[in-house]
Amino acid sequence: MGGLRQKQIGGLRFRRQPPINRFIVDFYCAEAGLVIEVDGAVHNEVGHAEYDEDRLVMRETDGVVEVIVEMLG
Repeated sequence: MGGLRQKQIGGLRFRRQPPINRFIVDFYCAEAGLVIEVDGAVHNEVGHAEYDEDRLVMRETDGVVEVIVEMLG
């Protein structure tokens, strides 16, 4: 998600796929204490390649970024 790169959301730094305890999350902002999980457990299941290719977050990036900004506000 391009909006999370290079401090484009509120000047906050989001790390991609950092380990948190025993999990690896998709994105994490330490400053805001915010974890963003894009796929959840679905990507681990067999037969979900089409789902992964058609994820809402990839088609509606601007809307997803807006929600993140609202959550941070």
